[in-house]
Amino acid sequence: MSTEKKANDSHEKIEKSGTENKKMSKKDKLKQNYLSIIILLVGLLAGSIFVDVADLIKGDGVSQKRLSGKDVFEYADKTWVAYPDPIVNLTVVNDENCKECSTDGALVALRSAIPTISPTTISSNSDEGQKLIKKSESKSIPVLIFDKSIEKTEIFSKIQNVLTQKDNIYVLDNSVLGITGKYTESPTFESKNQTIYGNPEAKVALIEFSDFQCPYCKAFYDSLDKLLNVDGYKDKVKLSFKNLPLDFHPNSNKAAMAAECAGEQGKFWEMYSTLFSKQAEWQDSTDLSKFKSYALQLKLDSTKFNQCLDSNKFQADIDADKSLAKQYNINGTPAVFINDEFISGAMKYEDLKAKIDALLAK
Repeated sequence: MSTEKKANDSHEKIEKSGTENKKMSKKDKLKQNYLSIIILLVGLLAGSIFVDVADLIKGDGVSQKRLSGKDVFEYADKTWVAYPDPIVNLTVVNDENCKECSTDGALVALRSAIPTISPTTISSNSDEGQKLIKKSESKSIPVLIFDKSIEKTEIFSKIQNVLTQKDNIYVLDNSVLGITGKYTESPTFESKNQTIYGNPEAKVALIEFSDFQCPYCKAFYDSLDKLLNVDGYKDKVKLSFKNLPLDFHPNSNKAAMAAECAGEQGKFWEMYSTLFSKQAEWQDSTDLSKFKSYALQLKLDSTKFNQCLDSNKFQADIDADKSLAKQYNINGTPAVFINDEFISGAMKYEDLKAKIDALLAK
């Protein structure tokens, strides 16, 4: 073979080889593209395709396709129920060492009303816990705080009256769940129109949230009056009164106003005793005449007293006491703080005396 022919044959082989290499290169690129698409599809559809395949093989699974047609289904030895409400985040600020602060029963009750709640517990002693207590303005623990997701639940409109909004959170009134809990601080002792009853230097302080028309408050008054004014404990304790007139007692707010107006003239405690001791006399009154007659009996300036009473001069102060009670989740009377211990309901004389004696002995 001539040298020229060999050269031509070699050239043809090189061109043919180059063409084949180009074809192989295109095939490789196509394979790579197909592989990329497959990987992408696997990533996107893993939660649907593969579970549906498992459905075909096993007859179970939790793919979106299976869930879309069911409100209740069983999976992994559990029964799952679909709800229209979103997940509702609940933060519980609590003290794990406080036996009275347990929320176990409360959470069961809440879950029956709001099945989608997701609770998280934070220590009241932690920095985050302290910040939430301050933000919620709560005076007691546990503090149960919902985020704004509660607004999207069906029950929200029905429970708004037991929720207090603070910026972007909702604080639940513990009293509706029957949680005893504990207070982180006692209420302010001083009241605007009262002198301190008893010994200002006494180490036992009583703060009474009460309603002048409440029969249980009258019973507590009788016990307290006997202890202080008959048994001589007036010099051993100091007493402060907070108005908590209940809505279902029609004359309780009027009586509270009478006490405050008497207090303006330095005779709060005299009117306090008169109102409780004569409760049966005025509780069904349809006007203010009884209260005005008591002012005359106490030798108050009747003109000034009547103007105060008729104008509801101290309504803002009465409302401030009611607001204070709400901060402490107090919605019933009588309710009493004896130093830092809270007692709900009318204490019997013997129990009240024993409690104060124990504190005096310390």
